[in-house]
Formats: sequence, C-alpha cells, structure tokens
Amino acid sequence: MPFITIILLVLQIRRGIIGNLAQRLGFVPPTSPSPSTSSGPEASRSSRGLEGRRAAPDSKTQTPIIWIHTVSVGETLSVEHFINKIKQNTPGARCYLTVGTIAGKRIAQSHLKNADWISYLPYDFLPCMLLAFHRIRPSALLIAESELWPNFIATAYYKKVPLIWLNARINPYSRTRYLTFKRIFTPLITCFSHIFAQSPYDQQEFENMGISTKQINVLGNIKVFNVLEKKIECTKTHPLDIPLESSPYQIILVGSMHPGEDTLYLSLFTQLKPQFPNLKLIFAPRHFGWQKQLESNVQQSGLSYKVWSKESPLSPQPIPQALNEIFAQNDVLLVCKLGKLFALYPHATIYALGGTFVPIGGHNLLESAVWGVPTIVGPFYQNCKDIADRLEAVDGIVKVHDEYALYDTVKDLLSNPTLAQKIGHNSLVWLERENETVKKQLDILLGMLR
Repeated sequence: MPFITIILLVLQIRRGIIGNLAQRLGFVPPTSPSPSTSSGPEASRSSRGLEGRRAAPDSKTQTPIIWIHTVSVGETLSVEHFINKIKQNTPGARCYLTVGTIAGKRIAQSHLKNADWISYLPYDFLPCMLLAFHRIRPSALLIAESELWPNFIATAYYKKVPLIWLNARINPYSRTRYLTFKRIFTPLITCFSHIFAQSPYDQQEFENMGISTKQINVLGNIKVFNVLEKKIECTKTHPLDIPLESSPYQIILVGSMHPGEDTLYLSLFTQLKPQFPNLKLIFAPRHFGWQKQLESNVQQSGLSYKVWSKESPLSPQPIPQALNEIFAQNDVLLVCKLGKLFALYPHATIYALGGTFVPIGGHNLLESAVWGVPTIVGPFYQNCKDIADRLEAVDGIVKVHDEYALYDTVKDLLSNPTLAQKIGHNSLVWLERENETVKKQLDILLGMLR
C-alpha cells in the first residue's frame, strides 16, 4: 500500500489523471452532518421492497442515503433527471453520487444540482471501500456502469446494502469475458438485489449465466427518459430559444465532432453550397483543445465563420434571432462552448453524428432523436450500435459508409424536406415509445427505494 500510494501521488502530480487522491483512497465526503444543499424533510425508511435486505439509515440524519455510481460524462448525465425523480418520490431522500473520471465529476458538478454529495469512487481496494462505506452509510446502492468492481460489490453485499444494477447490459466483449470467467462473475452478479437490464437480449444473457428471472427486469435505456425530461426542462426554461417558424436557412449541424471530420464536412459543404444557396454549417467539436486547428481549416476553405465561445459570446437575443444574425454574414458557426449543443438541435435541418467518420465510435444519438431531427451516421458507430440499429429498423436514421454516400444522402435530404421530416418523426416516435417502458420500470425501482 505505501508503494502504491507513492506511485499514485507521482501520477497525480505529473499528469493530473487521478482527481482527488484522498477520495480515491476512501476519504470521501461524509454524509453526516447533512449538507446544506440537501432538500426535503427528514424521513425514516420503511421496510418494504428488496426482500428485506436493507442497511439502516444514517443514525445521525435518520434519512435515506441513496448512493448512485456512474463513470464518465454519458452515464453521469443519464441519471440527472432520475435523481430529481428520486427526490420527488422519496421525501427526505438524499443522493450521493460517485463518478469514475475527472470529466464525469466536472459534468456532475455543473449539471446535477440535486445531488447532495459528489465524489470520486475510491479504488477497488478493500480498506478504501470499507472506509467509503463507513463515511457514506448508504441505505441503497445503484450502479449505472458496465464494469464490476469486486470489493465494491462485495462490501455492499456483506453490509446488507440493497444493490441494484441500473441500465445493465452485456455487449459482445463483456459477454466473452463473463463466459470465460463465469465462476467469478456469476457469484458477483448474484450479489445484486435486482438487475434492470437495458434490453430483452441483455436479460436473456443474464439468465444464460444462471441469474434468476425474478432478479431481472427489462428497463430499456434510462438515457431515453433523461433526454425527454431534458427537452421538457429546456422548453420550459428557455422557450424563446425554440424555433416557432421555419428558418430561412438549411442548416447542417455536426455535433461531437473530432479532428479529421471537419475537413470532410467542409468539402461536402463547398460542393453543396452552389446547389443550395441558403445552406449553412454548424460545427460543435467534442473537445476544444484543437480549436485553433479547426479555425485554420475553416479559413483555408475560404468560408466566412463566427466562433461561439466563452470569450466570444453570441448576442443576448434568443437563439433563432442570433443564428439569423450570424448566418446573414457567415457560412459557418463554430460552437466551442460547453453545454450548447442540445439547444441547437431544433434549429438543424440535418444532424451528422461526430466520431463516426473517424474510428472513435460515435456518441449520443438520442438528443437529435428527441428533437425529431433526421440524423446521419458514418461507418464507425460501434459505441452507439444498439441504438443506431434500432433506429435504422424504424427508418429513424440514415447510415452511410463513405464520403460519396454522405454527399448523396445529404443532397437527397436537402432536396426532399418531406423525407427528412419523416425520418426525424420516426426517431421521435421510437423514443417516446421506448420511454413508456422505461417509466414503468422506474416506478418499480422507485417503489423499491421507498
């Protein structure tokens, strides 16, 4: 342990990749006394649900502490509105969120306002985990990631903390690993009080591993629920940013874009512009470390552009008016500011998913679907394959295999608004139908937490 601690300290000082080392070693923020950010009256926990396997509420606060663990940005954002729902349905409940990455903690601090505590997950070393459990004193533990940490899970089990696996799925890689080490993983998975699988396929895979059917429910993808709630919130809090009439421009929005994709879409734009004079382009890069290179590439293309960043804000007008003002003088808008992509989807004629024309694997497909925007996906979409395949099955997305197919597809959608609207509508209908299943299962889960 002393040698490991020294190594971790050196890594933190030199590379800053660990985050808070004290929290990683188990010295997470304690739940007593209660934080000033918590809300709602204090309440004791009933004995219903989860077959009696309950840890006692914190002896000092007498309130249920719901520990939720995620990993990085995607998983953390997926539980944002779920935390709100816990607070609404379980009076006095307090939510303790742990994350696995620095990016996950940053996004949690900026977006998850209803989380009472936010911390890094300690290392999966028994003393660290025992210390963390002692300081958190959870009443229930919800894990929303695919990795299984043995000491984390075992500690919860032996402390009789109800353990729930949220959004559980088995992809081809993990399936091979689980089957290879079945004698290790099966006893570990049976420690869970309940598993909410992402799809019927995942449920069947868990049953094939020997997990009891009574232990599993098909939740669907919790991100579907979150993105619909996010849209409702956005519509209520920023109604003037939602377009009420058709834009005078046809806009191609490329979101979560990576280096190498900008030149592809700049070339596409210059080819299509003569045929569609009102065509405009919005780039929203995934990361901003290459902003200078991005600007240089746009300059070399000869296109006029505007940068939207922390240093260069837009006018204080609502987004529809601000975009019209920008595009009256520019062809391209570079969005280099966090948290702005979601508000731009309803203004897009076509959405192109970044990270799919370079071997990254793609990102979130649900945000464009919730706004009913026709979406194009390139050949590298392995990170979102399940959703991409399901959307394709209902004609709610278009997959293209190379830049030539991309040109033909974008041209067809720009030329045929009815077709584009149908694709976007199909994706929204699928999303709403999927959400009905998720909401029913979340009600079951919330009943377990009362």
